[in-house]
Amino acid sequence: QAPGKELMWLATIKSDSGRKSYSGVSQGRFTLPRINGQNTVTLQMINLKAEDTATYYCAK
Repeated sequence: QAPGKELMWLATIKSDSGRKSYSGVSQGRFTLPRINGQNTVTLQMINLKAEDTATYYCAK
């Protein structure tokens, strides 16, 4: 969540299938690698811009 802005959905990964969906904002720059055999997902970001400054939340 960027300071003073509303929450924005970026990506989803299905726990059963591992299928991933990305918003247009995150497509191509944000990825959700999943560690096989663990219930662990990380958010990886490339080509960061000043406007990417925000607090990022994860929900299950």
